[in-house]
Amino acid sequence: MAKVSYNDSIDIRNIEKCEKVLKELPLFVSIYFDAKKEKMSSKTLLGYVYDFSKFFSWASSYMFEDKEPYEISIAEFERIEEYDLNRYILFLQTNINSYNSNITIRRKISSLSSLFDYLYKNGYVEDNPCRYVEYPDFIVRDNERLSVEQINILINKIKNEKNDYSDKQIIYIDKTRKRDFAIFYLLLT
Repeated sequence: MAKVSYNDSIDIRNIEKCEKVLKELPLFVSIYFDAKKEKMSSKTLLGYVYDFSKFFSWASSYMFEDKEPYEISIAEFERIEEYDLNRYILFLQTNINSYNSNITIRRKISSLSSLFDYLYKNGYVEDNPCRYVEYPDFIVRDNERLSVEQINILINKIKNEKNDYSDKQIIYIDKTRKRDFAIFYLLLT
């Protein structure tokens, strides 16, 4: 028996997780999954399947009269509109049980859009309502920067530090000091 590589074992485990979750989802999601299995990494597929699971759990409660997700037909799925997706986005933004950043929400809607695109291109549905949804904006954060004082302290530590080290460590530090300074300076600029 051939030995399975680490990456292959991860792929096998991810596909097994996907298959387990897919049993709880509508059949047309499995059709999508089978079509994409060879084109996407197992990690991407697993992310998509988890995104679909979260969406169908929400949809079964808020749109499909408490049907189990696997009972949702493609005809019912096709009736999803931009309004419904905006309600889902609002749910993701305000859900107190789990934090969803705008990047996470964009990914979840992108997963749905990929499903709708596949179904549209293959004649299962007539439109992709995700095309009309306004995705939440990315939040750009200011980078925290070191002050001039902090930079000087670090430079002096690299150039002169010998206090808390043994004699053997100091010999090694002296050999790598120029390299360490160059790396620090490169990262600093």
